[in-house]
Amino acid sequence: MKLATDVYGCSEADPELEEQWDALCCLRSNIDAIPPEEKVELAEASSRCSDFDAYEMLFLQSADFNAEVAAEKMVLYWKLRVCDLGMEKAFLTYTIQNCFTKEQIQPLNFGFLRLVPVTDLYGRSIIFVEVGRIHGKAYDANIMKRSIFYMCHAALDRPNVEKNGVIFIFYMKTAIQKYSKPEIAYHLLNTMNCFPFRIKAIHFCCFCNFIQKRINVPAAQYMLRPYLRHRVISHKEEGAELLERLQQFGLPPESLPTELGGEIKLDHEKWVHERIVN
Repeated sequence: MKLATDVYGCSEADPELEEQWDALCCLRSNIDAIPPEEKVELAEASSRCSDFDAYEMLFLQSADFNAEVAAEKMVLYWKLRVCDLGMEKAFLTYTIQNCFTKEQIQPLNFGFLRLVPVTDLYGRSIIFVEVGRIHGKAYDANIMKRSIFYMCHAALDRPNVEKNGVIFIFYMKTAIQKYSKPEIAYHLLNTMNCFPFRIKAIHFCCFCNFIQKRINVPAAQYMLRPYLRHRVISHKEEGAELLERLQQFGLPPESLPTELGGEIKLDHEKWVHERIVN
């Protein structure tokens, strides 16, 4: 029942405050039990990250207050964050200014991940993924990985995201079968596995061929955490039929990009510019 309500949009309430406190204590016990050599980055974050306590609750919420899963996610999250930014910058607030130099902004502007400016019918934020936007372009893989992390952090800034969660929509029409940098896709899936927000559903839409659907989606499911695998929905419909189908998941045309036939025209470079100046 929990899975169905999450995917289709109606979520259960969080536990009472006393239960949340018990889960937080359990999370800290689980972290203490992890061998020191396996949590170097997490231990460093606990002493250097100014909002570390807030992250603890975010991870618990993202794991539906399963303390063991939340601890695993925290360890992987801080490993990826340090890998992306290095020890010097990893514990600063995750802003464009702290994460990118002027010369490194271009991969972020490609819009591999884009944030839809409105939510769905249930207040869930929408991250639109289009792999084809980086095909044939020159970029530093490490900066692209940093861009993925940054876009997920931008979604984390949305009001009530800790309660309502996020939806991922993969637009496959412009993707190619042979991809020269599979580590980028792997990094995205790893980020989805560990990020401190609730992923309510993952939609794959508009496949460009039959083989793509039969290979890419099962491969993605295999690399996702078990509880996320069952949230993957692969759509064979296109055009008006796809819009009708997505509406059943709380995703009406007014919440969808024009690439899917929706009403939202995404201007990602303008969005990035506004994040820089603000």
